[in-house]
Amino acid sequence: MLSGEDIDCFEMDVHMSVLEGSLGILPRRLMVLDEDLNQARRILRDHDFELEDL
Repeated sequence: MLSGEDIDCFEMDVHMSVLEGSLGILPRRLMVLDEDLNQARRILRDHDFELEDL
């Protein structure tokens, strides 16, 4: 979704499932540039993603 809007992003904590036993309970973080943050949050909210408040 973000790539389609020309927003570069990087997913962090992808390999944490090894530590948690593949239960999927640890959240992953999605990093974007500061100038893209508001637009990225708006896009993700519009697609029903739960976001943590900053």
